[in-house]
Amino acid sequence: MQLRLFGSTGPTPAFKRDFQLLARLSDPELESLSKWFANAQNSVSPGDAELSALSVDFSVNPEELGRVIALLRFVLNSWRELEISVEDISKDLTTLGYDSSTVQKIARLLVSLEGSRDRVHRAVLRRAYETSGLPTIDDVNLVWDIRPVFGDFTYSPESRPGAVLELLDYVYVLILEFEASRADGKSETSSLQLSEEEFTKLADALARAKQQLDVLKLNRQVTGA
Repeated sequence: MQLRLFGSTGPTPAFKRDFQLLARLSDPELESLSKWFANAQNSVSPGDAELSALSVDFSVNPEELGRVIALLRFVLNSWRELEISVEDISKDLTTLGYDSSTVQKIARLLVSLEGSRDRVHRAVLRRAYETSGLPTIDDVNLVWDIRPVFGDFTYSPESRPGAVLELLDYVYVLILEFEASRADGKSETSSLQLSEEEFTKLADALARAKQQLDVLKLNRQVTGA
């Protein structure tokens, strides 16, 4: 069985699961989804806060709504990339055994989403270029650690007994934990620490890097590059 949208392998179990969620949504909910795609600042991966706020008007929870949006993102991107039509997608759904009312409902939704199709396709391409190559950071955890400074270390046999118990000061150390995804889909975690001085240098460097980005964007606007 050769399908235009899914090829010879057909839809994945995840697609079938999430399509059931999409098909259950009411017409007002589908209209809200269409408006969201038309106005969303990030149609590739909306954040948890955005999904929580958006799901208030839906009959699905934020996690389920995120899956529905991901499904529509796949359809919109494939629709543009494969240069197929709404009719082609409708035929695929009919071939897969979905009833006519569901197929017509999804077809109406896709027609309303057509204006967002190219923008979603560009957003997917941009994300692919952003994440290809090196591991991409998914999350960062930052925790301040307060460490006492004693007159000597405890581990060495030559530690001076009196100095070991002499509390001299405290230092502040920032613990950085990076969670990242590799191109092969596997995850990795790295943990680092920075002194208060090193943290200040890093924060200043990031601020300067942001200024450089602003210059790059301004230059592109001026030159049209």
